[in-house]
Amino acid sequence: LLLKLLIAWLVLAVAASVWEKFAILWQIAGGALLLLLIVDALTLPRRDRITGTRSLPGRFALGVGSQVTLTVAHSLRRTLELEVFDGIPTAAEAEGLPYRVKVPPGEFAAVSYEARFIRRGQYHFSAAHVLAGSLFGLWRGIHFVAGESQTRAYPNYEPVVRFAMLAMANRVETMGIVKRRRMGASLDFHQLRDYQDGDVLSRID
Repeated sequence: LLLKLLIAWLVLAVAASVWEKFAILWQIAGGALLLLLIVDALTLPRRDRITGTRSLPGRFALGVGSQVTLTVAHSLRRTLELEVFDGIPTAAEAEGLPYRVKVPPGEFAAVSYEARFIRRGQYHFSAAHVLAGSLFGLWRGIHFVAGESQTRAYPNYEPVVRFAMLAMANRVETMGIVKRRRMGASLDFHQLRDYQDGDVLSRID
């Protein structure tokens, strides 16, 4: 919006350089624009007016997305339009950021996204960056909320654990193992066959 107003004022300046009757209009518009910029800059939220907290898992599995939630609130008496970008580590990937949200007075906004780590290790989420607009939208100020958070990234052991649980539950068919009946290896009668070398004599009728 500020750039659009400046462009309009410059167009008026070009017109004033060609036609003198626009000179006074150009000066009045410049003074009004300057006054508007000063007044609007005073409506920017102060540093302590915007707060935030972060909720994330204590550990991540490599290559698996886990949810991270940023809760942002403010103490202003007007609806505040915010643009949120979390301080994710360089070893992580995230989708849906930056996130734009409008927060009415006395309420809060919960911004959730999925973070996925590509390298194992211990990492820190730095403070989240929040851009807040002024009353007329001519200025935007940056705020740092939520502070630092620590987490770890480990290899994904879920397939191994799931395989072990299936083995303990004796559900081998779920793991892709197919049981086949061996002829003559069961005590239940299935069919008659001829004697073969290696057959157990106690199982011969």
